[in-house]
Amino acid sequence: MITGEEKEDPGYNNRSKVSEVWTGEIPVPVDSSNSRPFLFIRCKQRSDHIVRYCHIAQGVEMLLLAVGIRHCVVFIDDSAVPDWLPDGFDTVAMFFKSEWYLNDFQPILEALEAEYGQKYQNIRLKKCPLNESAAQLNKDLETLTLQVLHSHDEETKKLALSHLEGNVFVKLEKCLVQTQPEQCGFFPFLCGSSYGLY
Repeated sequence: MITGEEKEDPGYNNRSKVSEVWTGEIPVPVDSSNSRPFLFIRCKQRSDHIVRYCHIAQGVEMLLLAVGIRHCVVFIDDSAVPDWLPDGFDTVAMFFKSEWYLNDFQPILEALEAEYGQKYQNIRLKKCPLNESAAQLNKDLETLTLQVLHSHDEETKKLALSHLEGNVFVKLEKCLVQTQPEQCGFFPFLCGSSYGLY
């Protein structure tokens, strides 16, 4: 079970605080064909930002499915990277400061843990630069997704997965809220401003 102790964060109410985006690789047995990139999105913002990040997760899930990834699992926690990951799953992990929100996901997590409870060791993580605009993010997502959806070429899918590793995410705290809904185009739910969170 994924749990975490709520801790005081001096930047908890700082709306200019920027999320941290992490990527890494799941170590898998050499005879496995399920090795794929995965993403961790660690969010330390106010609890009322949860709705927006969940919509971002939906956008990421659509993109992952479009490039041929079989599963997308969202982990919710308030403190640290989980010590287990489901075997063969490609994972988007989102971390919040809100313990109460985790409770809604506990039945799902328990079911996943029961079926895919194998633990991985030595998960390698790195911090990614966050320097793209929201408009560029949406353009990249649209271009990448349309490219893959209209092609069954495996090389194209590999290229798409390579592109996905760290360079299509943005400063969530600032860029998305400044983006107008009509500018979002292909993924309108990526716009925080359309949800009245500010």
